[in-house]
Amino acid sequence: MKVRPFEHSDTETLASLFTASVHVLTAALYSEAQRSAWAPQPPDLALWRRRLSGLQTLVAHDADRVLGFISYETDGHIDLLYTAPGFERRGVASLLLASVEIALLAVDLYTEANLVAEPFFSRHGFQIIEEQNVLYRGVEFRRYAMRRPRDFNQELHSARLLLRPVTLRDLLPLAHAAQTTDNARIDTMIRNSRDCWQRHGYGMWVIVPKGADSLIGWCGLRPIQTPGEPELLYGLAEPARGLGFAAEAARAVVEFAFGLPDVSGVWAATTPDHLASIHVMERSGMSFDCRAHLDGVDSVIYRLRR
Repeated sequence: MKVRPFEHSDTETLASLFTASVHVLTAALYSEAQRSAWAPQPPDLALWRRRLSGLQTLVAHDADRVLGFISYETDGHIDLLYTAPGFERRGVASLLLASVEIALLAVDLYTEANLVAEPFFSRHGFQIIEEQNVLYRGVEFRRYAMRRPRDFNQELHSARLLLRPVTLRDLLPLAHAAQTTDNARIDTMIRNSRDCWQRHGYGMWVIVPKGADSLIGWCGLRPIQTPGEPELLYGLAEPARGLGFAAEAARAVVEFAFGLPDVSGVWAATTPDHLASIHVMERSGMSFDCRAHLDGVDSVIYRLRR
């Protein structure tokens, strides 16, 4: 899957994708009358040409198929973000949003999210500013005005967890969670993570249960072999093990990774007898790749590619 700039010849394809996406993917939350007002059939191509002419648009594609698109303004406004039916929850929207983030590093991002899109934007750090009820073509719609500040630091959210990028203030809590007195090793990990964020757009997060103040572990990515296929790392303090936290954090990090344009795969390794760690890899979507010696240790490697 790749992202390219919009071409005028894409207009009809994007209009059709938008229409299909609205009528198929939002049917559970919007009535037929709402969907018909939102995306009339057939789409008005003249209107679409005018609308897209005033926006920056990126297109996600795979071979000769268009999988989704995002349209935005240079002030940070995300006007359109739609995925083709059948390709939702496959990282298309995350990849498109990540491409806009790279293009607009110095501005806040904001959007008006429909009920289906709101959870996606929330997972990517947008906050609800207000709930809105708007009238469009004589039909009322509920949506959310959402914003993400420019200094957003790539926090991730799952059902039970908050993952935030590790900082030096986490040194002692992390050492305690890892049951180590080797503070220098933890310090090096934190500093390497900071460098990794700057170079590659990913790094290490600490894991904090929602509603709690203390971290219970860590999860993240590092470019051991190649930046485009980083290694997934994770670890939990002893009292937090066996509750599914590691797998939940790993899934959030893997989803984030595949939202980055330059990441083509993720891998992880453990010893063959570490069944709990293997279970985490499998639950994050990876499958067995090979057995190898890593740093002199017999290891099994699990991998997930696009």
